[in-house]
Amino acid sequence: MGPVKVFLFGDIVLPTGFGRIAAQIGRHLTARGYQVLGACIQYDGLLPQPLPFFVAGLAGKDGGMGPMGLATTAARQIAAFQPDVVISIQDFPYHEALHGQGVDWSQMCHVVITPVDGVPVYPKWLQLVDQLDGFMTISEFGVEAFRQAGKRASLCPPGVDTNEFFRLPDEKRGELRDRLHIPRDGFVVGVFAMNQGRKSFPAMVEGFHEAFRDVPNAYLYLDCEKVGAGGWDIPQSIMLPVGLDPTRVRFREDALQAQIGVQNERYNLLDLHMVIAHREGFGLPHIEAMGTGIPSVTMNYCSGAEIIGLAGERGWLVAGTKAEYGTWGGALDYNADIPDLAAKLRDAYDHPAERIARGARALDWVKRERTWERCVLAVEDVVKAAVEKRKPDLERKYQIAMPAPQQVMIPQMPAGQTFSININAPVHIVANNPQEFADALIGQAPQPVMLVEAVAERKDGDGQA
Repeated sequence: MGPVKVFLFGDIVLPTGFGRIAAQIGRHLTARGYQVLGACIQYDGLLPQPLPFFVAGLAGKDGGMGPMGLATTAARQIAAFQPDVVISIQDFPYHEALHGQGVDWSQMCHVVITPVDGVPVYPKWLQLVDQLDGFMTISEFGVEAFRQAGKRASLCPPGVDTNEFFRLPDEKRGELRDRLHIPRDGFVVGVFAMNQGRKSFPAMVEGFHEAFRDVPNAYLYLDCEKVGAGGWDIPQSIMLPVGLDPTRVRFREDALQAQIGVQNERYNLLDLHMVIAHREGFGLPHIEAMGTGIPSVTMNYCSGAEIIGLAGERGWLVAGTKAEYGTWGGALDYNADIPDLAAKLRDAYDHPAERIARGARALDWVKRERTWERCVLAVEDVVKAAVEKRKPDLERKYQIAMPAPQQVMIPQMPAGQTFSININAPVHIVANNPQEFADALIGQAPQPVMLVEAVAERKDGDGQA
């Protein structure tokens, strides 16, 4: 058995949390000698990617863009590649769809990395865990949720590259604000999240408005689309009803128009970061902001406490209220307590020394505890354990079946008769005794038999040809 062949299924080349995790795992395994092939959701494969392994596109294929269709296309690639290990990094429906595509798992391992966005965990997903060779979740909250359900999960701790996300000099930060017409001494609260229902934009907009009614120098930066894919219009549907002045809000499109295209530069616009979600497996924007020395605000549900710290060491935790059954496997959705959110935002504004101290602790924490090296080594440990456990099955895949020996009956020739040789094309024969072989053929074959001698390459005395 040669290098372990790994098939990565997930976002990979997309700028999502899943994509960042998958790309880092692929880079690491490739550097460690694994043979890696990626298959990326919502990528058509037309543009090359700066990765040390090939990434196939799943978008635009016959299967469609839903979990089942994408898994169907991926299954065909798996059948052709015949990996030793399939690593799928996505939400549970994708793992479930991939596992039900008729893939022959008898000679390959399936390792799943997934978020746990809330509890209780859907019973069908609990059943799937028993069929996997390795199972990881991206939060301590998720590990505990599965432990309480009687299942074992390992931690895949997402990381942040502090060479990519870091604090810029104050003068540079001021220049970036100038481009967006934000005062250099203003107070900027930023949100880095997709414009989607799970991210509680109404709560974040209302909380900001309530916290800073009397602070005209406070600005809200939303690193997302003004209008989401589902038609959610933030200016018209959220800002207008609560009365938030649109001149105090900037969007990602504003930053891009001001030629602030580097994500780290956009984080450096902020004094405080927040993402309030009804449920959250693990929010990478929190630790990316922390890489720039900025503390964060999130709700005390799912992974919030492990990111911020139970005592708010690295930011502020907001109380959740009114649990309701959501659409993600029946897990409970929580709503932020708006008065508490507004109070926490105002506390960060009113106590700049404490805000800076929490930002410093956040930066120290991500440098120590949230490195990509820690993440990819944890994944490799699970992969190695799965390969070792299934080694006999994997080796069987590489064994070439030899045909069973068969007895061949040689016909007996009548006395006085010999075999005849009928050769209709030139035949080249290599033998240790070429002259004897040629003499034996002369008279047996109807064609002339010629002995062609090979000419050895001659070298002169100094070894030159």
